[in-house]
Amino acid sequence: MYRCAWHREERARKRLAKAGYRSNSEPLVRLLQRRTATGRVPCDIFTDPFAYLTFRLALREETARTGLADLVTLERTLNADADLIWRELHEWHKPRTIGAVEEALDRVSHLLGDRARLFGNLPRLNELLKLIQLHLLRLDDPNDYARILRENHLAHRGTPPPRRRHDGAGLTVGP
Repeated sequence: MYRCAWHREERARKRLAKAGYRSNSEPLVRLLQRRTATGRVPCDIFTDPFAYLTFRLALREETARTGLADLVTLERTLNADADLIWRELHEWHKPRTIGAVEEALDRVSHLLGDRARLFGNLPRLNELLKLIQLHLLRLDDPNDYARILRENHLAHRGTPPPRRRHDGAGLTVGP
């Protein structure tokens, strides 16, 4: 069973904080928070074998030097999962974290806002999600949206077109 690298890193970060290692000036914290050049995508100890070995060696030295119980616990946990972690680091499958997916879903959730729990009309929700997809891909154009809305408004003399049976709309099948 493979585990999410982000969750492993988060547990290690909490254990370090419990041991008093919170500041970025601490070498163990800096090793754990290693990032790529963009600063957004994690290059953490559970996705990069070199970073993993570097962190483990630094943790072993710090545990031997201080003997702090929380560092001993962290080292014991990593030792217990060592075979699994090493296999995860060296097998070909990717991704080992769902951070990128969660980030995209957070953006969609933010764009939906308070409406997220109010959708009962599935076709309308699908259309809104298509618009959000265009926005996230930066393929949307507010001027085109305004033109389409204006044309629709003029074509129906200022009232929305009938969409429900009791408004006079017939049943339509398909998208």
